Amino acid sequence: NNVFKRIDYIFACSKYSKKTHIEQGIPEEKIKLAGVGVDTDKFRPPKKPWDGEFRGLYVGAMNPLKGIKYLLMGWRNFAEKNQELVMCGDVDRSVSDIIKKYRKSIKLRITGFVDPAEYYREASVFVFPSLTEGSEKVTLEAMASGLPIIATTNTHAAEVIKHGKEGFIVPIRDSESIEKYLRYFYDNPNEIKRMGRNARRLAEKHTWDIFSKRMCRLFEMVYESGRGR
Repeated sequence: NNVFKRIDYIFACSKYSKKTHIEQGIPEEKIKLAGVGVDTDKFRPPKKPWDGEFRGLYVGAMNPLKGIKYLLMGWRNFAEKNQELVMCGDVDRSVSDIIKKYRKSIKLRITGFVDPAEYYREASVFVFPSLTEGSEKVTLEAMASGLPIIATTNTHAAEVIKHGKEGFIVPIRDSESIEKYLRYFYDNPNEIKRMGRNARRLAEKHTWDIFSKRMCRLFEMVYESGRGR
């Protein structure tokens, strides 16, 4: 691609994103990791105690690449009628029939496009089943809100959290693993609290202030490298 040949540097938000650029033929030395950030003041653990209802949460667009089908399959196989799955985001036509199908057998709430802050505070666990994701912010928002994470290997979350410490990392297209870890959290409510606390502490190392300082260092590096030409 002639455009990329003229570019000196690319800032990638994740190692997965960097990997996809390399696969497209971009030299690795041109790609610098920037990461993403989160507002830890806006996204905070709830002050009120947990109401006892097990509630799963997904935030993001709903289309085939987001792995929505595998989340719904995993939830159906795990959940009883009184366990709610909340999905925040716009529904693409390509998955509307799948959602209608599973809505008949699970307790499902679709909110549409909303500010997710209050939904993080109501949830027990955050699930992000995406098949390919460059730099999602929502997992960091969920972590800052004190939620343990279930996310796939092809997400930014997989580069941040440690399996079994802040949540669990699962293969893509693996509804059985999603079901397994949903059941684990349901059967072990203390683990929700423990991993949620760990997730919050980790999110505090990824604030926008820290991100801004990292970007400044990258811009300085780009500037200095240009001066030497």
